[in-house]
Amino acid sequence: MTEKLSSWEPQARSIARIIIGFLIAQHGFRNAFGMLAARAGRRGAAPMALDLLGRAGGYVEIAGGILLMLGLFTVPVAMVLCLLAATAYVVGPLTRPSIVPMRNGGEEAIVFCAAGIFFALAGAGAWSLDALVNSGRSARVRAVGAT
Repeated sequence: MTEKLSSWEPQARSIARIIIGFLIAQHGFRNAFGMLAARAGRRGAAPMALDLLGRAGGYVEIAGGILLMLGLFTVPVAMVLCLLAATAYVVGPLTRPSIVPMRNGGEEAIVFCAAGIFFALAGAGAWSLDALVNSGRSARVRAVGAT
């Protein structure tokens, strides 16, 4: 059973990458253009960590989220997004009275930072432009080696 499930890991990683990239891009659109404002369940709560990054952070989130969804340049993009999320946590929630992430508004930054670390180490997965580019490279290397 474990072998069957583990054989689907590259595809599951791709699905997780697409979802995380989509969520990060949404934060970027809110920061850069004021779109997709958070409403439900956030009344009176501290602002979300990634909201403190401003317009420039929003543009990075949009570009990084889209590249992450596509699975293009996944490792460096995931590293940049991880650093961005860590910066957002240090600048915002870490300065608030509570150190508990659920109370200081930092849980999203911690989750995005952890996801960035994961994708920087594990790569994009099977359904990505990185995998497509790498399969083309390996086919060319095999063709050159055969001659």
